[in-house]
Amino acid sequence: MNYMDYDNLNEIREEINSLDLELIDILSERLKLADVFAEFKFNNNIPVQDRSRESEIIDDRHRKLKAKGIDDKKLVEEIFTAILEKMRKIQGDKIKELKKKK
Repeated sequence: MNYMDYDNLNEIREEINSLDLELIDILSERLKLADVFAEFKFNNNIPVQDRSRESEIIDDRHRKLKAKGIDDKKLVEEIFTAILEKMRKIQGDKIKELKKKK
């Protein structure tokens, strides 16, 4: 789409708002998986952080964004670094909770 497909600024804003809600839904689901990950890692004695996996994620997401016509690795790094940091925090907190229950 381009700006010619919209009649006014409000239509563009409505589209952005709709996309933002989709992002929120997806982010919420991703963060909920952190607890599942934490339990699996705890039960299998796997460390919370896997730097090589995180690097793979960022590289893969950059390639996918680039394939869609946007070559912005810095943006991908900023977004996914923030998400991965939050995932690690949630997992770390969950593992502490699980250790207390032992």
